[in-house]
Amino acid sequence: MNQNGEQYPFDEVITVDGEEREIMIYEMKRRTSARWSEDSKSLLINSITKYYGDSGEEEFSIKETVSLNDKGTILSIAYTTNSVYGENTGTYFYSKAEE
Repeated sequence: MNQNGEQYPFDEVITVDGEEREIMIYEMKRRTSARWSEDSKSLLINSITKYYGDSGEEEFSIKETVSLNDKGTILSIAYTTNSVYGENTGTYFYSKAEE
């Protein structure tokens, strides 16, 4: 979603071998790579999206760490975003639904 509340849905296919993939989201170029952490317990995803802002071409980067807890019941996605507006960090937690 952009600053005006407009959404930009897209499909992206990435591999977990660290190879960079590139897609276009409307007129914005996005490069993404993913690989397993050294302990193989987390998936590390890095992406950079180029867009045209008030000052010309700008970049928006996201670093995500996707992990499951030891019991496999909670998925966490920790993220850091960087843009001309500064840095933002946070974590999303998703719990497994009971069967």
